[in-house]
Amino acid sequence: MKFLKVIALSSLLALGMACTKKADEAAPTDPAAQAGANVALNITIEPANAGTVNPPAGQFPKDAPVTLEAVANPGFAFDHWEGDVSGAEKMTQVIMNADKNVKAVFKQGDAAAPAAAPAEATPAKQ
Repeated sequence: MKFLKVIALSSLLALGMACTKKADEAAPTDPAAQAGANVALNITIEPANAGTVNPPAGQFPKDAPVTLEAVANPGFAFDHWEGDVSGAEKMTQVIMNADKNVKAVFKQGDAAAPAAAPAEATPAKQ
């Protein structure tokens, strides 16, 4: 009877170890490879008080497309993007396949200010 108990206990231990090993093998070791993993979007504004970027910096789902929009504060105009995106359009898209670092560069000058009207021509005197 003792012999059967030892065999039964040995079988249970072997089965438990096999199940544990399978569960360990299934768990990914790379956090970014796990389902639902997030990656960081880091945003810098230059100069610091010149504007904002929507959406703001934060965590986003891995591989998600994120549309960024640069919004100038009064007295500034958006100039260009630097870092993991580039271009001069105020809206751009980044694919969040890894942590991203983006800089929105603004310049002084009001983008909403109308262009100066051309001076009126004065008729020549004859």
